[in-house]
Amino acid sequence: MRIVNGRLCKQNGSGDFTFVSGSGSSVIDYLLSLPSHFSNIVQLQIDIRVESDHHPLLFHVVNNFPRSDNLHNSHDTIFEDTVTQNTVTSFDKYIWNEEKSEKFYTYWDSTQARAHIDNFESHITNTNVEEAAACLLKLLQSAATDMKHTCNCASRQNDAMNSGNTWYDSECKNFKRTLNTCVNRYRNNRSVCNLEKLKKCKHEYREFIAYKKQRHKNCNLQKLVFVANQTNSRYFWSLVKGKS
Repeated sequence: MRIVNGRLCKQNGSGDFTFVSGSGSSVIDYLLSLPSHFSNIVQLQIDIRVESDHHPLLFHVVNNFPRSDNLHNSHDTIFEDTVTQNTVTSFDKYIWNEEKSEKFYTYWDSTQARAHIDNFESHITNTNVEEAAACLLKLLQSAATDMKHTCNCASRQNDAMNSGNTWYDSECKNFKRTLNTCVNRYRNNRSVCNLEKLKKCKHEYREFIAYKKQRHKNCNLQKLVFVANQTNSRYFWSLVKGKS
């Protein structure tokens, strides 16, 4: 495996800190690539997320290499062939469920499981590690079919804090812009002064967000108390469900 951070797209800040907090900054989040796929990564940059001390890694991959059907399921993700249109819409997540564990264990005695194990052993014998891993993955996925959940990826076009939250107003957005400025200033100049400003701004931002949330909850509670004393049950339940 190869570490991509700092080795590609240096002009886009691919070597920037991935963790910035009040106590310091470091690179502890990495993009890893197989040597054979390293050249397919054409863009990497460290994005800014003030809601967490960890910053996400955004990267583009040119999909011009063959993908094994065992490693890629069409229901898992959608990959575009161009860099500018590279999107992931959903992914499969397997969550252990004790109530469905009996079927999981029973599958290992089936002929289908035996076939996957035979293929796995064959690839290991021929030192074909990628195909062996694909067989093992397929075996586990088949055994845990009933535990599979499809999760949708949130669009980056929608602010995670702003989506569906009426309390996240222009004041919150302006505060977030100020914090983004502090983060960028500290990235460019890791002085003690910039660090202290970043710590202070992040602390104030989080306190302000908590205040906005609490005030919003208090207002909704007051509405519920008022409506509960009225005869309009439909409006009451619309408030409870967050539709009003």
